[in-house]
Amino acid sequence: MTTLRNPTFPFLLLLFFSLTAAAAPRHTTKIESQRNEKWWGIFVSSAPAEPFQQPFSINTARYMQDGLLSPMLISSNGRYIWSSRPMQIEFDGRDFTIGSDYEKVSAAKGGRNLREAYLVCCHKNFPPDGTVPSVELFTRPVYNTRMEFGYGLTQQKLLDYADRILGAGLPAGTLLVSDGWRSYNGTYDFDKDFFPDPRAMVDRLHEKGFKVMLTVTPFGGAFGRSYITGLRNGFFLRKADGTPLIVEAEGGYSTCIHAGNPEEAELLGRRLDRLRDEYGIDGFRFDCRAVLPHLAESGGQAADFMSGWMKLGRGLSLCEYLPGLNTPLTPYINCIENDNGTGWESLQPRINDMLTAGLTGFPYCHISAHHADTAALFSDPLLMARTLQLAVMMPIPNVAFAPWRIADPDLQEQVKRTLALRERMAGYVEELVRESSRTAEPLIRHMEYQYPRNGFADCNDQFMLGARYLIAPALNDAATRTVRLPRGVWLDREGRRFKGPLVIEVNVADGGLAWFESASKQ
Repeated sequence: MTTLRNPTFPFLLLLFFSLTAAAAPRHTTKIESQRNEKWWGIFVSSAPAEPFQQPFSINTARYMQDGLLSPMLISSNGRYIWSSRPMQIEFDGRDFTIGSDYEKVSAAKGGRNLREAYLVCCHKNFPPDGTVPSVELFTRPVYNTRMEFGYGLTQQKLLDYADRILGAGLPAGTLLVSDGWRSYNGTYDFDKDFFPDPRAMVDRLHEKGFKVMLTVTPFGGAFGRSYITGLRNGFFLRKADGTPLIVEAEGGYSTCIHAGNPEEAELLGRRLDRLRDEYGIDGFRFDCRAVLPHLAESGGQAADFMSGWMKLGRGLSLCEYLPGLNTPLTPYINCIENDNGTGWESLQPRINDMLTAGLTGFPYCHISAHHADTAALFSDPLLMARTLQLAVMMPIPNVAFAPWRIADPDLQEQVKRTLALRERMAGYVEELVRESSRTAEPLIRHMEYQYPRNGFADCNDQFMLGARYLIAPALNDAATRTVRLPRGVWLDREGRRFKGPLVIEVNVADGGLAWFESASKQ
């Protein structure tokens, strides 16, 4: 069960302000990099290539529209930088200048390498409390309906989609219903024109082995009786002048429920309970992305809104947030759904984000396979296969579009094999999730993290799933893929043995995924 713990530092509340208007910090520290020292951190999503090479400037109090920030930096030499208060960070390509209005920030010694620096920083500043998130989301595929149907989803289409998944030989999992299932009158009930019998629908999906999650947004209609009632009760996020904040979301112009208002939060909680009790809904994805650009207009209510919004998932067995709270090591599943370019160039940024999330205290973060340009994606069968293979190997195996859209039957088969592989890994992944709740170890690990000081600091195109599996996704349409094997004995997908350290060329011309398993069964 996912529960909300009390965060251990005051930085959790989101601050929205203009960096250009901020005065010079009271305390400034120059932190020089040591010889051969590489640094990671700060960016949880929309991350630049790490370890850092290019200069940047950022304040950790800033909450990016489509991403998260973490107030920590860790190095390959075992050092870390951390502050529970906002700090201004300037990186010139080699050294850091840290500014703070609250304290003099310095680099601390956490050990000898990247892994030790990460673990010491985590356990000293925001230790895990043992709360385990929604395990089932990590062990079974999550079929997201957004790219397939968008607002065109209906009860019959969802049932047919489940049948076709099973008919294609794919495993049952969780059906994540995108927003559009409800009418926008603030009732949080199914639109009966398109979902005439939700209970019967959910019961049939349960019989087929699926769970059902609904996407929940904080929006209600800016019209009608519920709007008038809300106005009279003082509900909704308000602008500084006291008028309701009106947001243009995908479903139209809407008010925004103020989740930080106890009355509104309680009302929304009752509506969600009704969906579970009356219809059998298994869980929810809480998606507030569309309101983030407008929170600066909310008259200082941003922090209260986000804090209340995150509490809505308390006690749910299936729950994730898009995006999540800017707080490392809470037992939330944070989903990042950035439109990282189009075509083949969209794949590497997904790996970058996943690796940096794991190095900044977000072990349960996962990257959606959502794609900005669906037309371009759906016109390239190999790109479709590679996109799904990468997404399936993330902490949560995400299937963002129907694999049978891939016109090449051989590529379809390879995607099925990747899903079967991920299903075979389920028991191990569950062990990792439970272990991470105690140790803070990331599920997806940078090669330098797992094999420190072995020359992997700049290796960003392959990664470890725990300590057992090395995943080397194909990021282009080449027929071969270079893989760097660490020390030890490794088994490839054909069962052949290789002794590392070793650099090999793997043939992926058949569309298969390059992966290796440690023979030591770690």
